[in-house]
Amino acid sequence: MSKAEIMGRLIYHGFQIVQIRETNKETFFVTQPHPSCIPSLSEPLPNEGFIFSMKRLGINKKPITVYKLRSMHPYAEYAQDYLHKTNGLDTGGKFKNDYRVSTGGRFIRKYWIDELPMLYNLLKGDIKLIGVRPISEHYFNLYPESLQTIRSKHKPGLLPPYYADLPKNLDEIVESELKYLKAYETEPFKTDLDYLGKIFKNIFVHKARSQ
Repeated sequence: MSKAEIMGRLIYHGFQIVQIRETNKETFFVTQPHPSCIPSLSEPLPNEGFIFSMKRLGINKKPITVYKLRSMHPYAEYAQDYLHKTNGLDTGGKFKNDYRVSTGGRFIRKYWIDELPMLYNLLKGDIKLIGVRPISEHYFNLYPESLQTIRSKHKPGLLPPYYADLPKNLDEIVESELKYLKAYETEPFKTDLDYLGKIFKNIFVHKARSQ
């Protein structure tokens, strides 16, 4: 069992990770009970399959279930808050040294293959073709209030402005999303058409790849 899966299982079952101590041969987890984190008995067990679901924020901050191909070790999504506190963010707004991602997961993320099941969310109407990325509540809270407010008014998208602007850090992601949303509120059809052209150009002409 991977380090990320052990961490995720501990957090899911109500333990807080206090410290991780690693030697050449062994890894020790220092934990303490955290009753407020214990899941409800009515809550289904996390899906450990190749296609998995996760909770994300939709329009008006309404939770939606988003489907993706698994690129992380099972249960690893529960370690997101700990990873952010200890490692912070890296280029492109990703988590730095994200050991939750498997070897095969890095490949499918690089070519955005992991997001193919989100076509189901598109057909359901949870998301639209072009729009800000559906993100977790934890990541949403990293954004400034100005972006949180305008973001909440709009449905997230399958193809985010990130693919058009290719921002390098969280500040640039915030700037990119604000620019898109303000333009969309003025000219929705033209804005989405312009961004669709930029996205296809970056991916298929300039061969842009996810980090």
